[in-house]
Amino acid sequence: MPEGPELHLASQFVNEACRALVFGGCVEKSSVSRNPEVPFESSAYRISASARGKELRLILSPLP
Repeated sequence: MPEGPELHLASQFVNEACRALVFGGCVEKSSVSRNPEVPFESSAYRISASARGKELRLILSPLP
């Protein structure tokens, strides 16, 4: 399990790597994941991240 500082670094990496990128299409869940489906679809969106404690949140922001 990653610790707080590692998750903070991971969120910084996601923010730097995805800063200038635009993504599109639906979100695909891993076939082995036990998490629920993510009801999100957009023709264009950006990805950012934030870390809080032992959680890493990925934020999908639709573009107009």
